[in-house]
Amino acid sequence: MQLDAPPALRAVQVSQHPTSVVLSSSIVNLTIPKWPPPASPPPCLTVAVLVLAALVAVAHLRPAEASTLTVFTGPGCSGKTKDVNYVCGCYDISDYQGGYHFVFTEGQKAYLHRSYNCGDAHPLLLHKENRYCYRTGFKSVKMIC
Repeated sequence: MQLDAPPALRAVQVSQHPTSVVLSSSIVNLTIPKWPPPASPPPCLTVAVLVLAALVAVAHLRPAEASTLTVFTGPGCSGKTKDVNYVCGCYDISDYQGGYHFVFTEGQKAYLHRSYNCGDAHPLLLHKENRYCYRTGFKSVKMIC
């Protein structure tokens, strides 16, 4: 069975069993009993169950609101931009030295590092909205969960 789903859900495996439908992915296994039991349900019920299961899976796969760091290539916060608003981890910003704008959301802090791969011993903590439009020298950012 093939579903027209967002990329995050395309890896979901759907197994039909006599009394249930099982949705499996690397993140979650979901068993949904068929109703009414053993008699073959109408196709619209099976589709409704699959749609409901897909919506539940999307709700679990979608990250919570994240803070956003926008970095700039040009001086004075101009030129090309890159938004870093991923859930967690270390991200390269070495090509964006013209300034930054940090939007703090739902308690997600970030650390700006002057080294690659977030290796500084003393990074700059971003924990509230902040805009800096001068050459920065930061090469990586670590988004904290």
